[in-house]
Amino acid sequence: MVIRNRVIEEVIEGRQVPSAVNMHDVNGRLIMPGLVDLHSDTLEKCIEMRPGVFFDAEFALLSLDQRIAACGITTFCHTVLTGLKKKGGCRPPAGRRLLI
Repeated sequence: MVIRNRVIEEVIEGRQVPSAVNMHDVNGRLIMPGLVDLHSDTLEKCIEMRPGVFFDAEFALLSLDQRIAACGITTFCHTVLTGLKKKGGCRPPAGRRLLI
């Protein structure tokens, strides 16, 4: 691939690589766009990892963002329970505090 200004401009297969291009050996790993997760209840589980034990919401959010980025997920839509209590999920007041 030829990447300029963080954009893939060309895919080179079986051709000579231009001499001005920096080479990076990825050792057989895949190069792909970031993944998108459109719905996840994971944030609630990061806030209350064990029943009745709550982590600070900001800490849980930052920690989760680091974990999902390490998995190649670049766009993540958090869902938050704000209505009825669901077994194992955040209590409604905790969910409401996360909303902006």
